Amino acid sequence: MECFKENCQKKLKSIEEAKFHLREKHRMKEHGLYKCVVENCSQQFTKSSNFYRHLKHEHKNVEGISQVIQNQPTIQNSAINSPSSIFQLENHSSQKNLDIFDNLNNEIDNTETFINYQFKADDVFFKFLSFLHSKASLTKKLINEILTMVKEQIIDPILQDIGSEQLMEHVNNSFFKINSFYKFQKILLEKGKSSNAQQKVVSEKIAPVYRKGKINYDIIKETVSIMPIKQQIQNFLELPNVLNSIVNYMHKLKSETIISNYTQGDQWKQIRSEYNEDDIVIPCFLYHDDFEPDNPLSSNAGNNKIAAFYYSFPVIPQHLLSSPTYIFDALFFSSHLKNEYLKACTEPLIAVFKDLETNGITLNIDNTEKKIYIVVTMLLGDNLAVNEMLGFSKGFNATHYCRFCTSSKHETKYMVKENEDKIRSTDSYNNDFQSNSNGVIKECNFISLKYFHPVLNFEIDVMHDLFEGVARYDLALILQNLIYEKKFFDLQTFNELKQKFEYGEIEIGNLGKEILDTQIKNSYITMSASEMKTCLEILPIMIGHLVPERNAVWKLLLQLSKLSNNLFKTEFSVNDVNSLQNDITSYLERRVRIFGKDLKPKHHFLTHASKCITNSGPLKYLSCFVYEQRNRIIKHYAKVCFQRKNLPFSLSYKAAIKFNSILEENRDGFPSEIMYDDKNKKELLFITLQNKFYVSEIILGKIDPSKSLWSLDLVKYKSTTYKVGYYVAMGKLQNHGISCYKIIDILLNGNDIYLIGETQKIKYEDHYDCFFLEKPLLEYKILCFNDLSFYPFNLHENIKGKFGIKLKSI
Repeated sequence: MECFKENCQKKLKSIEEAKFHLREKHRMKEHGLYKCVVENCSQQFTKSSNFYRHLKHEHKNVEGISQVIQNQPTIQNSAINSPSSIFQLENHSSQKNLDIFDNLNNEIDNTETFINYQFKADDVFFKFLSFLHSKASLTKKLINEILTMVKEQIIDPILQDIGSEQLMEHVNNSFFKINSFYKFQKILLEKGKSSNAQQKVVSEKIAPVYRKGKINYDIIKETVSIMPIKQQIQNFLELPNVLNSIVNYMHKLKSETIISNYTQGDQWKQIRSEYNEDDIVIPCFLYHDDFEPDNPLSSNAGNNKIAAFYYSFPVIPQHLLSSPTYIFDALFFSSHLKNEYLKACTEPLIAVFKDLETNGITLNIDNTEKKIYIVVTMLLGDNLAVNEMLGFSKGFNATHYCRFCTSSKHETKYMVKENEDKIRSTDSYNNDFQSNSNGVIKECNFISLKYFHPVLNFEIDVMHDLFEGVARYDLALILQNLIYEKKFFDLQTFNELKQKFEYGEIEIGNLGKEILDTQIKNSYITMSASEMKTCLEILPIMIGHLVPERNAVWKLLLQLSKLSNNLFKTEFSVNDVNSLQNDITSYLERRVRIFGKDLKPKHHFLTHASKCITNSGPLKYLSCFVYEQRNRIIKHYAKVCFQRKNLPFSLSYKAAIKFNSILEENRDGFPSEIMYDDKNKKELLFITLQNKFYVSEIILGKIDPSKSLWSLDLVKYKSTTYKVGYYVAMGKLQNHGISCYKIIDILLNGNDIYLIGETQKIKYEDHYDCFFLEKPLLEYKILCFNDLSFYPFNLHENIKGKFGIKLKSI
């Protein structure tokens, strides 16, 4: 049996050797592409367990496999792998189990096999402990208790029944190496997978300290915890195919005319021109936020508030940009230090990235040294965090609160369009800083980075500015008009429709609570960003039948719903950007005209949306949505960590372990674009396919009968779930030329995946600004993922029994 990896023809004498070789030599993990090359077999598997099971069952007579098969079932089918058999072991009631252990004990006497068991013991303990430490809800004390319980209550009884003193001694040694957090941390350091965070002293002061009830005065040191950022970047980019994937993706983006990534914006094009053409230059985003680990209503609220910085790379494959896995921890410190020592707190972070943008970092890729440069170009966060870091006025009550322009708060109350003459520039910023005017109140520490400047930080956070800002204010005004002034329906009817509405499997998690009367009257509806986003999407379908046509306030709601979709798009053409700006202007004009109320600061930020997109790419990838997910993980651990003496340092330890788990998860590189569960696939014969009710000559023409054929219920493509019963669509929204299909089957043909769609007749209705399903046409089409223009969706049935469709562009 030979290794199936390219350029590797190693002869493998057993399945155990194959497992060891693939894991250590090629760094393959459980999920990956496993190919069978035995006797010209063309089977492929995405899980290692299925691959090895195939070898045992289908090629058991092949030399190198048959030698292991004779003994292997005694291990695989033994009580070790059967939970119900553990009790049989304790009671010694089954002679069969004793025979199994005798066979296993004999096998362990084989030196080669024993070495494999030694390796397994170390590897299993290490992986298990890595998994436990990566969980934010588990403290170090609880992890040690779990590990001890597993060892004493599960492993030791089984080893005693096996009766191998040699194996028992080695397992005990393996356990002893990692039975505390500090020993585990030492192993990580030895493996080069982790490095301790560094503490930097930013202040020292003499303060009273209570010891045994008495007051003593001692020197108290305030520190920040900086993660080993260079080593993290090196370890991450040296993972197989990670750097190549990034470089290839950036090269692909260069040839596209649409804007789908930060590197296609004007800002990056200018920065990239400062380096040589052959240099590998990767942009980097910083994100900053404060979080409260304690109960915000407790007496200790605010005492332990943490300031955190994270960094990410906007040029990893697009479908991974929405995953918190690829957001890395950079810096932790107590928030109260920002009042006096902000510059000292951020200096270690700035120093690291100054070195990376100037001197770069050398990577070892396939035994070849490659030098890359990491350039911080954007600082992301909510308005408070970003304004504070950039040196602008933090509050919206300031005369000049906008970080994009110098318009006063009085001017912005009725400003529905960006004023180009008042856009900030580097020269105007310098003048404002010198004179302490136009909202520039202090120096931005990050300005010392060569390619970063506060006025070039073009980002609008659609999470806070739209879904937790504009939408909260304006939806309250709209509902107040429809419910209390026009009286088209009452609040009780609205809430009943909202709670009983058919959200569908995809959106049901964003149902949210009932809207209260006080929220509408106070012109502020309390919802999370995700709940508000879903609410705006389905509201026209839900209550459209209760509102008469051509109502001005209803049209405003439709405009707001459309804006929420367009601002969250992942791709923009030049025409799309111009159209978006016109839509924003039209919406703000209509709002002012109908309600006669001043525009709020977050309305004003929307006027700069088009400029942000042309400079920095789609707003979706600049929003706080994904960063808040990462923040939530750290916040969760902070809440269960009872050590409050130096909480930032405790968080940095946890972050280091979490980073190691990320390396383990990606030890074969970025996850595949296509993911499915091998257990749920059903083999399909070509002749069986020919008899399927949906099959036509066109569909059969796409299928290769020489390749394996399987039927799937669910598949993930670029992190998006496609499931039998979901609906998909293609076409252009502008002219309502949309084709809609219901997924009735998913076919895996070799490595190719096809969706079988049942064509649906749909009709666009202007009053709802959406499509409605009329009937299935009993026509079937074979679809590829690249054919689709919108994310998969469910139908939304309103009280009238009509099935609405809300499309979200991919």
